[in-house]
Amino acid sequence: MASVGDAPVRRPRLVATDLDGTLLRSDGVISPRTSAALRAAESAGIVFVTARPPRWLEPLAGAVGGHGTVICANGAFDYDVRTRTVVASYPLERALLLEIVADLRAAVPGIGFSAELSGGVHTEPDYPELHRRWVPDDLVPAPIEDLPPDAVVGSCSPAPSACPRTRSSRAWPRCSATAPWCSTRAPGVSPRSRHPE
Repeated sequence: MASVGDAPVRRPRLVATDLDGTLLRSDGVISPRTSAALRAAESAGIVFVTARPPRWLEPLAGAVGGHGTVICANGAFDYDVRTRTVVASYPLERALLLEIVADLRAAVPGIGFSAELSGGVHTEPDYPELHRRWVPDDLVPAPIEDLPPDAVVGSCSPAPSACPRTRSSRAWPRCSATAPWCSTRAPGVSPRSRHPE
């Protein structure tokens, strides 16, 4: 056990860190100093925590040295950086998803939705995708109700411009909001509520 002055310093059992604006600089890369700290902490186990969905994590391996687990999509998925795959899902049940969508459609006519899936994204025609570089070339917008029955849905978000107007719906208590976004996930799922096995 190392020490600082007279106080013993215990090695951490787990290192958990946010990505954007914390670990990653504004240019999307990690500084050499931070990279060295990650290598030194690797034996403790490293967990990255982010609102990013799995489809935004492909470039991450190079930035973090190819190691670690990511709790992503605000807790809906665990993503292994080394294999670049989703290794665990905490999905939103289809019946609940469709109930919430119906409630929000009643409160905000014309609202569009986007659902983050374990293997991609499902976006409605009325949803204004704000991050074009992350949109697959083969994406065909379709209503949320047309999701395949076996789709693993991590989160569902109305268009950001509609979020303030969704507060009047019965579904609002089941949404989490960080301006300008609001989204819904399975009950009890959040980055704080769980950690990878």
